[in-house]
Amino acid sequence: MVFLAVSVGLAAVTCLPAAGAYAGRMQVSEPMFLGQLAWSPDGKHIAWVAGPPNGYGTVWVADASGQNARPLHQFGQSLLNVDGVGQLTWKSSSSLLVDAYLNDQSALYRVTLSGQITVLAQLPDQAFSTDRRQRLVATEGYCACENCSDPIDVLHLASGKVTGAGSPGDYNASPALSPNGRRLAYERGICRPKGCGNSRGIWLGPASRAGNGRELVPGGQCPLWSPDGRTIAYMVNTPKGFQDLGIVRPGKKPHTLPRAGAPGAFSPDSRLLAYDGETNSGSWGNTIGHLVLLNLHRRRATLVSPRWLGNINGQAWSPDGKKLIVVARPTSANPDCPSLYMLTLRTRDWKLFRACG
Repeated sequence: MVFLAVSVGLAAVTCLPAAGAYAGRMQVSEPMFLGQLAWSPDGKHIAWVAGPPNGYGTVWVADASGQNARPLHQFGQSLLNVDGVGQLTWKSSSSLLVDAYLNDQSALYRVTLSGQITVLAQLPDQAFSTDRRQRLVATEGYCACENCSDPIDVLHLASGKVTGAGSPGDYNASPALSPNGRRLAYERGICRPKGCGNSRGIWLGPASRAGNGRELVPGGQCPLWSPDGRTIAYMVNTPKGFQDLGIVRPGKKPHTLPRAGAPGAFSPDSRLLAYDGETNSGSWGNTIGHLVLLNLHRRRATLVSPRWLGNINGQAWSPDGKKLIVVARPTSANPDCPSLYMLTLRTRDWKLFRACG
């Protein structure tokens, strides 16, 4: 096991929702949370986090068929605490990387399908990014508030070595490693001459060292790389309080979809981007919170979720790109009890994967 001498704290800004504790079929007496879906590389399992939105976090896993759902580990301890899971991703087809805040410290854990837990490192943030082969983990450094400089740490899992990245002396947030692990997209807020958060935007720099970055998109937030490493999706908060979806290829002119929402998940072949938002088409009316697929080649957005499925918050692609699993709150069900639904893209068939209540 590798332990790092790093100060621990919560980042001021995160692009991911917080998580909670119980999942499965049960009677609920308080609002539930389901999220942070992740499909295993071999396509055999799906993992997620579940529980009360203000409480503790349990990582669950099930077969891709929906059978054999079981909790792997409960990280949280009490509803009176903020303990929970910040993020999870598959390290291999038999284990997960889980960043959890527990007992006043944030740490990166390896969780196997048998439930074995190993602490890999102490990390100062609950959201992280990895390269395609899960050799590197990038996370924000410790920052007590948004008005201070904030480094980016890149952890080499095999050796435990930590490399500084980003823009020294400025506020750095939401690090996103390119699939090959060579480049780092991140939010930068200029801290000079006084205060941080000015001139916010997405910057692109090397993942191996600090500095030498360049501004990619002014005003962008929450960068997300496509699997082929050619495209970055991001979010822009507008002055009127809406969220636009941006798409850019480094070196090319960015494109923006007004009121389309934050980036969700690229398909494995990088041709489609799934997100929770709207199509920006008058024929659909208000589709905020529904599943939309953006064809990056045709630059065409298509609504794919039915009205009865209600609000969608979170999605994950199957490794072959043929299916999507989403968190949904059906209009006919308890709004405080979300469920998991599976979409087969070819037939547009929706099936219940895991019911909350």
